[in-house]
Amino acid sequence: SLHKQIMLSSVYQQSSRFNQAYHDVDPENKQLWRMNRRRLEVEPWRDSLLAVSGELETTLGGPAGNLDSAGNKRRTIYGFVSRHRLNELLRLFDFPDPNITSDARPVTTVPLQQLFVMNSDFMTQRAKAFAQRIQDHTQDEQSRIEFAYRTAFGRTPD
Repeated sequence: SLHKQIMLSSVYQQSSRFNQAYHDVDPENKQLWRMNRRRLEVEPWRDSLLAVSGELETTLGGPAGNLDSAGNKRRTIYGFVSRHRLNELLRLFDFPDPNITSDARPVTTVPLQQLFVMNSDFMTQRAKAFAQRIQDHTQDEQSRIEFAYRTAFGRTPD
C-alpha cells in the first residue's frame, strides 16, 4: 500500500539529529539532510501521554467519548468535539475551530499551555500512572531507569 511505502522510505525515517558537517554545507536544510523538528499536534500528543503511562485504550470504532472525562483513555480521534464548548486541552493546543474550515493549524506557544502541563489533573494522572508503571516493571533500579527512558523517549539512552 502507499501508506506502507511512505513509512518504509528512507526520507520518512530520517533522524532530526544535528550534524555539523551537513549544517556547514546546507544550514537552512533545503536539501533535507535531516527531518526538521516540529511540535506534535494535540491529538497525537494526548495519545502519546496515555501510551507512555500505559493507559491508552486501543479499541477501534465505537461512539465518541467525552475528553473531559477522567475515565476516557481512548485515542483522541474518538473524542466528542463540541462546536459550542471545545475541550480545554484541544482549545489550548491549537485544535482548529470546529465552526469553520481550516487549511492549516496555527502553531502557538503561550503561557497557558505550560500552566496546563504543570497543573492540570490530566497531566498529574498521567505522571502518577507512568510512575506506577515504572515501579511495577521490576525491582532493579537500573532496569527501571532504562525502562523509563526507553518508554518515554522510544529509544535507549546514548
